[in-house]
Amino acid sequence: MKKLFFILPNLFLFALTAKGQDVHLSQFYYSPLTLDPALTGDIRGNMRAVLNQRNQWGSVASPFTTSSISTDFRLFQDRFKGDALGAGFLLVSDKTAGGGMSSMQLMLSTAYHLNFGYHREHTLSLGLQSGLFQKRADYSSMTFGNQFSGEEFNTGIDSHENTVNPAFTRLDIRTGVHYHYEQPKGPSMNAGLAFFHINKPEASLLNGIYNLPWRSVFHWDARLSAGPGMALYPHILYMSQTQAREVLVGVIWERALRNERNLNINFSAGGSYRVGDALIFVTGMEYEKWKVNIGYDINLSGFHPASNYQGGLELSILYTSKLLPGKNRLPILQPCLRL
Repeated sequence: MKKLFFILPNLFLFALTAKGQDVHLSQFYYSPLTLDPALTGDIRGNMRAVLNQRNQWGSVASPFTTSSISTDFRLFQDRFKGDALGAGFLLVSDKTAGGGMSSMQLMLSTAYHLNFGYHREHTLSLGLQSGLFQKRADYSSMTFGNQFSGEEFNTGIDSHENTVNPAFTRLDIRTGVHYHYEQPKGPSMNAGLAFFHINKPEASLLNGIYNLPWRSVFHWDARLSAGPGMALYPHILYMSQTQAREVLVGVIWERALRNERNLNINFSAGGSYRVGDALIFVTGMEYEKWKVNIGYDINLSGFHPASNYQGGLELSILYTSKLLPGKNRLPILQPCLRL
């Protein structure tokens, strides 16, 4: 109980001031529209649907939950002679323990994919994402330091906390650029740079003015052969927002269990290290158009005495339609980590 007394107020204060990182996922490579708007429509097919669910800090209090769902499409590839237009939407919900703080994002996303090179092995993409985000504070579900009696919290004591702006809705704009290189029977590589909150929307729940600062994201991944039917997918993520930084490096190993024209089954396992914060273990299965992945964070930060090294459980489900109509009908290819 004493640990909670000191920990929870700091977590709620962090959420109220919003002076830290945005919602993020450990399996960022399985959430393309939250990673980079330029990845909209960057798929081998004509449609992709993604569901992500993350529960965090369940060992300390009620879990902090993040849920996201997105759908995007690859359009006009026939008309654009190999180039394509991507379009999609993204819905994200984030709640703190007990629901005292919650946020919601509804975004529309588009990108243009320009293919070039002798074998059209290069793709340069530019994306734009905009929409509304809402943040809400429910003070009735929170407890504060002056309500602690020494042994427990007494919600009958007046907290003297008054919200000037208990909820708001704002316009948010993001953009990104992405480069993809791939040889049909060789390695592939992806690199991208994205910027979030470029309009710096006002986002204060307290008395005063606070503009949400830019968040910069750099991401990189590659596909390397690791022997017959096997591949390695190294990946790097760097995010920056004001004084907050996140660096994540890792690798995933994938084994093809069945790789035929009409049947594609793959198993994957690997891990990542979020510098100074957590070890992340992931595993997944791909069957035809479906991919299911589970990840778990082991907390190594200064918060581990309270968390008992338990971080977050994360689930990702992806569905990709791999056949395009008309002349752009594609065969089943070796899967890419981002898909």
